[in-house]
Amino acid sequence: MINIGVQIHPQHGSAREILFAWQRACESGFSSIWTWDHSAPLKPGLRVASLEAWTLLAAAAARTKRSRIGALVTCAGIRPPELLADMARTVDEISGGRLVLGLGAGWRSEDFTTYGVEFRRSADRLDELTSACHRIRARWNATGGQQLPILVGGRGAMLPLAAKCDIWNAIGSPSEFTLLNARLDRACQGIGRSPGAVRRSVLLRPIDEPSAAEYVVGGAQELILGWPAPYDVASLWARRSQILRLIDVAIEHQSVAGQA
Repeated sequence: MINIGVQIHPQHGSAREILFAWQRACESGFSSIWTWDHSAPLKPGLRVASLEAWTLLAAAAARTKRSRIGALVTCAGIRPPELLADMARTVDEISGGRLVLGLGAGWRSEDFTTYGVEFRRSADRLDELTSACHRIRARWNATGGQQLPILVGGRGAMLPLAAKCDIWNAIGSPSEFTLLNARLDRACQGIGRSPGAVRRSVLLRPIDEPSAAEYVVGGAQELILGWPAPYDVASLWARRSQILRLIDVAIEHQSVAGQA
């Protein structure tokens, strides 16, 4: 069965409201719960800043029990990799072993410059991300900790790195995802790794939700819904139920076609 996760947007709400949303999402049975790593809201509003990702994750880790948690995704070039490795290890321990370390190269200059970090060209940011993955794993080895699952989010040039990690997260249309998914299979095979070793997830945009079943047909194993304030649980649950119905219909049609 397909897993359904949720990314709770940490903007336009208080810390108390956002953490309550985390608890409600966990109680509602979502397989994973995520925040994002942006220094300011992606849409304008009353708040001048999003809540910081990793302090929010630490609080959420203590208030949830079952769902996997993480940042979708952490900008690798903002924090020193060794520091990030220790932050992740600590939050994982608080959560009881539920953390997924989501990493990306970052795409928004403000997220870097706000913290006094240079926003470099895309090739340099990809190099920083690749180096961060190696340094984080080395830090975990050096401190005697277990290797946590690493998720890489991105497209195109990210796929060779994703082939070496545990989870790949994509965003785009179903046809784009299907093509990228096939490229990831080839990248895995090129390094002698089974494509099945990398779990595939998709962050759905609102325009993508009616086509949710097409991602599953294309190889997605988890679909993640965005959940903005005011965190209406009934609406979120209705969206999830509709997506599961669409997937059930698609699977039934596939089965009938296969028997024809």
